[in-house]
Amino acid sequence: MGARDDISDDSNGLVILNSLRYINACLMINAKDIVVRYQSDGKVVEALGSVSLNIGEGEYVAMLGPNGSGKSTFLRALCGLVDIAGGEVTILGKTAAFGSFSDSLFGRVGVVFQEPEGQFVMRDAGTEIEMLLQNLGIPHDEQEGLFEQIVNEFELGPLLKRKPESLSGGQMQLVNLACALAGGARVLLLDEPTTFLDQTWREKFLSLLDKLSGDGLTILHITQYPDEAARARRICLLDRGQLAFDGQPDDIFSDENLLSRLRLTAPIRRQFAGVFGFDVSDIGKAADFANSLNREPAEPNQFCHVGEAVITVSEMSYSYRTSGFGIRVERLELYTSEIVGLVGPTGSGKSTLAFLLAGLLKPAQGIININGRRAEDCEAAKLRRPIGLSWQLADLALIGPTVEDDVRFGLEDKEVDTRNILELVGLEGFEGRIVDSLSGGEKRKLSLASILVAGPSLLILDEPSAFLDPGSQAELIGILRKIARQGHGIVIIGHDLHFISELADRVLGMKDGRIVIDVSSSEFFSSPDYLEMLGLPSNSIVDFRRMLVGRGITLSSGTLNVYEMARQLGLARAT
Repeated sequence: MGARDDISDDSNGLVILNSLRYINACLMINAKDIVVRYQSDGKVVEALGSVSLNIGEGEYVAMLGPNGSGKSTFLRALCGLVDIAGGEVTILGKTAAFGSFSDSLFGRVGVVFQEPEGQFVMRDAGTEIEMLLQNLGIPHDEQEGLFEQIVNEFELGPLLKRKPESLSGGQMQLVNLACALAGGARVLLLDEPTTFLDQTWREKFLSLLDKLSGDGLTILHITQYPDEAARARRICLLDRGQLAFDGQPDDIFSDENLLSRLRLTAPIRRQFAGVFGFDVSDIGKAADFANSLNREPAEPNQFCHVGEAVITVSEMSYSYRTSGFGIRVERLELYTSEIVGLVGPTGSGKSTLAFLLAGLLKPAQGIININGRRAEDCEAAKLRRPIGLSWQLADLALIGPTVEDDVRFGLEDKEVDTRNILELVGLEGFEGRIVDSLSGGEKRKLSLASILVAGPSLLILDEPSAFLDPGSQAELIGILRKIARQGHGIVIIGHDLHFISELADRVLGMKDGRIVIDVSSSEFFSSPDYLEMLGLPSNSIVDFRRMLVGRGITLSSGTLNVYEMARQLGLARAT
């Protein structure tokens, strides 16, 4: 790409296409009979079986499908990152052959993948953006102004000097998103780009997609979130490497049999309307509904600690040398048999707190007691037994090569029977499977098994629902409930409030390195004030719960699950 004669700045400073003079043809992406195969456990597995898909100029297409259906493989085939066994891919009229994508399509196609860290190549966020602008061939005298626009639009100023390893997953993805749009990309290929973004940035990014789509940009957006997919004008469903559906959102989300077969769900707003009979934002009908409930309100779960304290923190502080960002916790107690949700905006310090509690970082001041012993008196390796940490990206914690090898790695007692652990997490019979052949949901289960085998008192799970389809999330919820009933304490760190609401007994809210909220799940998810306090956007189901509480109707848990709420309210359609 040469001079910037085909891009300009809109009134908001966003770098967008000024004129969509892509190519004369209307077809932007043409995938014809794509076949991808790979080897696993001595067998040939067909990841994609003759998949054909055309995307026209200006189309906004979302792709849904259960874990392992081939969505990410399809996107990688478009990018020339996997060698296809059959078929052909052309983008903007050019062949996207294996290994040649960057030569022919760099700068004209923006790509954002699932894993934020793997997309960084430079020493810090600022240099990452500068190098991209240079590589795009943008004249030097224009680079500085464009750089400032990108930084301001994505609020990246505080991150520019930060090294990738010091950024949270969400912060890294923000930089990746900015780079993908910096050169005025003509096509956007997105593989679950919002996974590590908090709700505020997730909405900002999705709104940006809406705007770019309205301006005529061609977008293929792979996502696990039905609510995100519903914003597209066309949805494609993949199932076991085959294109199972290609049509409009209303057609997909009204087909309950199809959704059930593919372990998918309708968008939350549609679920709510189907169960309660009105739109969740309709305050008048919500009030009429509450007034029609002729029954005694449910008794809320009492906020009490039934287990023993595993971790006690007092007057603890820690700061990063490079960024100056720090956290301080005056008092915190975590218990066995309790599930705690840790929420807050991107960069609030949630992952840093997890690393401190797991002994991977040492506090500058204060005390962390684990089962009555000071953590600083224990070697980091010795903390693996009482405290198990599951990373945001399950792949980073997997050793392999097989499931059995991974679970046994690091065990002092090699005679330990792992069958009960694998059965608990739903991986019975997977002992000989190659780790790299597992789906995202299966890798998450293996990550759990690998820390459970050490018999920890407390599990800290960083974004455990990341990359999981609705069916896999439901499975994980059941697994975590079983683990808690067995006496383990669990801390769930995440941005997915709906996932956390189905599990948490208690919610901690972090902002600017401080724990500013520590309340029961029922209280947190019934008060929009807490979301506002954390700087997170409003949630329509939370607003509905507050309206119920205001009329004396209390749900027995903090759930935001529409069907569970209906069940607690005694509605007939609670299925």
